[in-house]
Amino acid sequence: MAIITKFTTVEYGQNSELSQLSEGDCSRYDARKLPVVKDLNCVVYEMKKILGHSQNIDEAAFFGKYGRLLEIAKIEVLNPAIKALINFWDPDYRCFSFGNVDLCPTIEEYGILTEFPKHLHRVYFPLRNDKVIPELSKLLKTPHLSRFLEKNGSGLRWKFLEVELEKKKEQYGSMLERDRLIALGIYGLVLFPNLIGVISLEAAAAFVEYENTHVNPTTAILAETFLTLNHFRKTGKGAVRCCTQLLYIWMVSHVETKKPIFNNFWWFNQKPLKIMEEEEWGILGDQGWMKKLQELPSSSFSWKAPWVKSVDVIVSCGQKCWVPLIGITGYVSYAPALVIRQLGGIQHIPRTVGLAEFFGFFKDQSAREVLETIKQDWCHLTVIQKESGSLRDPSSSEGYEKWRNLTPIAAPKKPCPEDRPSRIEEGTLKRKKVSNEEDLMEQLERLQIELGKSKEDKAALERMMMEGDKSRVFLNEQLESRDAKIGMLETQLSKGKAVIEESEKERGRLILDWMQSSSELEALKADFNGYQENIEDKFLHVQAELLDRIEKYDKIKQEIYDERNSPS
Repeated sequence: MAIITKFTTVEYGQNSELSQLSEGDCSRYDARKLPVVKDLNCVVYEMKKILGHSQNIDEAAFFGKYGRLLEIAKIEVLNPAIKALINFWDPDYRCFSFGNVDLCPTIEEYGILTEFPKHLHRVYFPLRNDKVIPELSKLLKTPHLSRFLEKNGSGLRWKFLEVELEKKKEQYGSMLERDRLIALGIYGLVLFPNLIGVISLEAAAAFVEYENTHVNPTTAILAETFLTLNHFRKTGKGAVRCCTQLLYIWMVSHVETKKPIFNNFWWFNQKPLKIMEEEEWGILGDQGWMKKLQELPSSSFSWKAPWVKSVDVIVSCGQKCWVPLIGITGYVSYAPALVIRQLGGIQHIPRTVGLAEFFGFFKDQSAREVLETIKQDWCHLTVIQKESGSLRDPSSSEGYEKWRNLTPIAAPKKPCPEDRPSRIEEGTLKRKKVSNEEDLMEQLERLQIELGKSKEDKAALERMMMEGDKSRVFLNEQLESRDAKIGMLETQLSKGKAVIEESEKERGRLILDWMQSSSELEALKADFNGYQENIEDKFLHVQAELLDRIEKYDKIKQEIYDERNSPS
């Protein structure tokens, strides 16, 4: 069980800005070297084949176990929208930057969209590939599952699994395995796509973990999204191997529409979404979507998606000032404090030191050690607690506005007119850049002069320090309380063990008594059977004797009758 420290949005923001003064920001990649996205290949399988198998299932029961997997699989993505969106991805800050607007998918938003019934704030930890097939065979009750593997052993062919699915549909009592096969297909072909028609062993491992340990896969879905966007943004081409359906719905929920189709999850009814795509978005194309996103925030857009509700927001883990994530192919970091307005918080200067450098893939030798540190970090969570009532209107601190509007760094290089989809405006990635100790010292001096001019700021800092002391005292009290509770539970456990041992002894005595009683009962039964046989023999003997006497009586009676009637 993780130890959770909760702050209000104001308390956390003040602490964050104070820490950022001394830490500075994360290192930056030269944005002029970032290519414009030209070639986009979304790995999308023909989902109608999978959805056709779900027509006769109990959708309420399926939703209760797997959330909105079926609805997500039905979403048809407009590739030009995703292609344009990737051009605005900041690979260092892990967010989309549109002018002065920073937006990024968060654990909480993806959790609301997927609605997996398991606890959201738990990190995914991958299962070893050599254990996937045996565990999956048990879950699906399908022996020799390895025969469906690709020649290189990288994944399972869905067309072979479909044959098994058809068999399960016809078998009585195989509803559980049928639902699991459908869920596995969506896991491998929608949530964690790899090759068309192939469910990777990594995706299958995520499904097995969900079934066996009930770990919510939302954090892994988000991690794979960030890893894919980073790779794609730095290369400008390739295959988008992440859940584009969720990314697409998340994006269009933040841009303007003529009709409020996203309120109350109406977008899961595909008809309103289809109408919006046909009337507004379907005709945009690459250049239209690029222009639409470039106009943010001057055009109408929504900081908060209409379906967002008040929830606790995880902002950091352990000793890290951001959130480390584990996907199915690697690990990555992201800073939800950078986009806290999306979830109803007040935007303050975020802490980003070390953010850009933290990522890697499982093929690296050092990955296993990093995963263990991430697992430990997730044992101590810092959370901005949810607001009571409705979400507040998006706002930001004065310090954040100054930080966000500093001199922009160079924008990505512009493509030639003949091959670029549209113009990417300069200043898309505006950030403060602290490159060396001299810059950091100059920055600190300026900020210290500003703080010295304001007594109000000084008082605020003092109050903030007092709040920090209170938080530490509160945390110590919580730790002491937990230690006491652990001691009490251990005492109760030892008492429980003693009761169990005594119960086992009593059970043994009862078994012996039962065995003895059974023996006595068998003996009585044998005696009764012998007695019954003896009674039957005596009855037959008496009956025979009685018949013999009756026969003699009739004979004597006849003789007397004959004597009386004979002539003398």
